[in-house]
Amino acid sequence: MKAPARPTRSRRRELAGKLMLALAATALATLALAQIARAAWLINSQGSAGAPVSVGTATAVTVVPQATSRYAWMIRPETADIRCVVGTPPPLAPSATAGILVPAGTWWGDGPRTMPGGADLDARVDCIGVSAPTLVDTQEEQ
Repeated sequence: MKAPARPTRSRRRELAGKLMLALAATALATLALAQIARAAWLINSQGSAGAPVSVGTATAVTVVPQATSRYAWMIRPETADIRCVVGTPPPLAPSATAGILVPAGTWWGDGPRTMPGGADLDARVDCIGVSAPTLVDTQEEQ
């Protein structure tokens, strides 16, 4: 019995191109499924029964807890400016003059990422009111 003929160079290129296309399609489908599977949002996780977190002017409050599976987080002070520091533990305590200023009504955060984690995504966020207490809305994607 005679062995089958070896494919020509152009046929091998054609087959290699089809294989690469199939691998790329499989990779994209896998990423799309991973994106769908991860979509779990936590709203006001530090608040009582899902209520916004109360932030005063005397002591810093953790508005976003430390987590190791976070893809993104966002915070929004409702009626007054706040200052926040990110870290685990934060490098300093926020005060009326120290930390990142987040104006009232402004969303601020980090993410999204395609993979969970990263120092700033896993870290906690501590905040304090600049001149008045306020409620802070939070959301985290895990």
